[in-house]
Amino acid sequence: SSKLSIEDWRGDLTIFNSFYDVLPQTSIRQVEWSAVTKTIAGEVAIGPDKSQHPFFVPCLLKDAPFTPKTLPKAQAAGNGASGKQRSSAHMTQATWVVMDIDGMAQSAFDEKVNSLAKSGYTFLIYSTHSHGREDRPGVRARLVVPVDRSLGAQDYESAWLGLDKLVFGGEVVKADGSGRHLW
Repeated sequence: SSKLSIEDWRGDLTIFNSFYDVLPQTSIRQVEWSAVTKTIAGEVAIGPDKSQHPFFVPCLLKDAPFTPKTLPKAQAAGNGASGKQRSSAHMTQATWVVMDIDGMAQSAFDEKVNSLAKSGYTFLIYSTHSHGREDRPGVRARLVVPVDRSLGAQDYESAWLGLDKLVFGGEVVKADGSGRHLW
């Protein structure tokens, strides 16, 4: 249990034009929880693919050499050989954990979220772009939980796995554990 109130909590956020873009569109430093919820949940949008919707990571990015795949694109945009991009080498620290829930049965999802709501923890949960698509059965949602300390990449993964175990009994990592990485 944390002694930090949600009114005192602050987090950083980097936004990309889509899941497939690795160069950031914008970064927001020390944003309040209420602004996080408005910024990332926004309006419900259902679309055929991830390229049509913004994507975010729960931290700022640091300058580092571009990865070999990104370097030509970055240089063509006039960014040189280093800068900020979505990769493990560019992540800083997060004060919130983000978990995608993909394909969970609605009844199981409702049970887990109701249990989480009764716990007294602060969280945000919202549907992702593919929720409701006939070709993607089950719940498609994103769970966001603020934490009371900064998490580097390794601590972030541990916190993500712990949250999955605590709330979902480890079901999320079995379905798709890629979200456990900060990047």
